[in-house]
Amino acid sequence: MTAGLLAVGLLASGCVRVHAALAVSSSDLVAGDILIAAQPSAAEPQGPQPDIPTAMASRVVVRPYDADGYTGHDVRFHDLTFTETTALANTISGQNAAYHIAFSRSGDLVTMSGSVDLTQLPKAGVDVQLKVNFPGPVTHTDGSLNNDTVSWTMKPGGVTSFTATDQYALGNSRGWRFWAWSLAGGTAIVSAFILLLALWARRRNLKKERTYAATAA
Repeated sequence: MTAGLLAVGLLASGCVRVHAALAVSSSDLVAGDILIAAQPSAAEPQGPQPDIPTAMASRVVVRPYDADGYTGHDVRFHDLTFTETTALANTISGQNAAYHIAFSRSGDLVTMSGSVDLTQLPKAGVDVQLKVNFPGPVTHTDGSLNNDTVSWTMKPGGVTSFTATDQYALGNSRGWRFWAWSLAGGTAIVSAFILLLALWARRRNLKKERTYAATAA
């Protein structure tokens, strides 16, 4: 789930910016928006170049990023399994990335654990963050917890480990897509109902006006 975070293995020593905001569904699928950027260098004037597996191409979108002196890419993905998310992380990170990440399920408990090695990067100019939203209550974590969202800020010049355990039954609750669809559908139904009421009221008023005009004549 930390695909963007793990991309630091692609970056030369220097100022880097990696922000990952991810969401896990009750179906064990992951969606995310991951920013991977660095100050331009002669070797990588456009910043790190993510390499997306062909099998995930329909669920991953890569857009260029250029702001505050950083260049790179914004990687957005959806509906990736835990295994696919790990594979995406491995692909983006390259062979030189010093990291570990794993997912495991035991009953209703899902555990995410891993580490990021930033020992080769200077302490100044490094901005690496991770934020993950879980579908159920977080039972344990070494990050900062806010409701069902856990966040970490990785420290440069060393190795940072992270872990979080969440409790939810696989497919037990309706995912965000259902609620988004229900909301959209509900809004459409209400709008249609209001429109029908308006048309009915308009026709009723026209009928009254015609009756009144006929009586007056």
